[in-house]
Amino acid sequence: MGYGYIGLTGLEKPESFIRDAEHPIVRLALDLQTREACERTGLAFIQGSRLFVSLTRKQADVEFMVWSPELSARNSFVNEMILRQKREVGTPCYAVSRDVFRGICYDVGRRDYVAAIFRQRWSSLSDVVAAGEGRWVALAGDEDAHAVGTVLRTMDAVGAHGLILLTESIDVHDPCCLEASMGAVFSQKLVRCAW
Repeated sequence: MGYGYIGLTGLEKPESFIRDAEHPIVRLALDLQTREACERTGLAFIQGSRLFVSLTRKQADVEFMVWSPELSARNSFVNEMILRQKREVGTPCYAVSRDVFRGICYDVGRRDYVAAIFRQRWSSLSDVVAAGEGRWVALAGDEDAHAVGTVLRTMDAVGAHGLILLTESIDVHDPCCLEASMGAVFSQKLVRCAW
């Protein structure tokens, strides 16, 4: 993968935490909070328990996890279980110091201590047409990220198959959109095309 995998297994000792804000893993996590980096790499960043659990349930392609053992004592057993499962299947899990993790977070008021970098999944319009699958929604305007996340959540609730983006201005991997979708973005097929 080229991320300089640090094989963390079992309980990490504080001296093994990534403490340098310039570490390549930390820089990538920070960079992926910009649309340009997401589009260039095909990766995206999520933070928080709800999105973390949704990402795992939908079997999204997780490249690596970033977490803070120093903050984990405050949080859920579910996160610990998922981190353990991800490690068992070979997903790199990087332990970072509390200060580094807070620097990575786009929402510092949250009490979550886990984040993930995942591979975006895009479908082509020709594949969608050939498959002839059911309900789709197309968005053509400059939509607010929260509104797009809400649309994705509604689509998931009614059993829609996916979202067709007819404009480059909509970013479904924007942190606000991901949060508003409550993880529904991982259950929808995504198509981007010009109109």
